Order: sequence, then C-alpha cells, then structure tokens
Amino acid sequence: MDVVSLDVWYKNHPSSADYQQMRTIAGTKPMALAEMGRMPTASLLAGQPQWAWFMMWSEHLRGNNTNPEIQAAYFHSRVLNQGEITLP
Repeated sequence: MDVVSLDVWYKNHPSSADYQQMRTIAGTKPMALAEMGRMPTASLLAGQPQWAWFMMWSEHLRGNNTNPEIQAAYFHSRVLNQGEITLP
C-alpha cells in the first residue's frame, strides 16, 4: 500500500480509536481522511496530527457544514490550498 485512508462520511469524524488503529495499519505510510461528511475541526487536526489530507464529499460540503465551518477548516494553518505549494 502507498496510502491508508479511512471513510468517515457516515459518522462525521474519526474517533481516537479509529486514529490509533489507522496509525497501526499505516506504519510509516501517509494516512488520509477520505470521504468526509463534516469538515475537520481545529481540535481534530491538533489531536490527530498524522492525517496527510482530507476529502469532502461534494454533496456533503454545503449540506452538512456551515460557511464558518468550511472556512475554519480550509483556512486552518495545517491545511494547504491551491497556490500555497509548488511541486517540482
């Protein structure tokens, strides 16, 4: 495997137990939050720092999150947005 991912759209956010289990499975590989229904919060990003990226389901973005929640997630210091990183 190159990346380990967890789908959490059905339960909002991963639990601490989910996170620890994913760390055990992933070892040194990157971990991703795939298929999210709720935006990650600042406390989630601080408490579970090994997530390399997250992907919001398009229909859940506006359906399950407020504008302030969306902005808080995408403007969080740990989240890179288009134009903030250059790859060789």
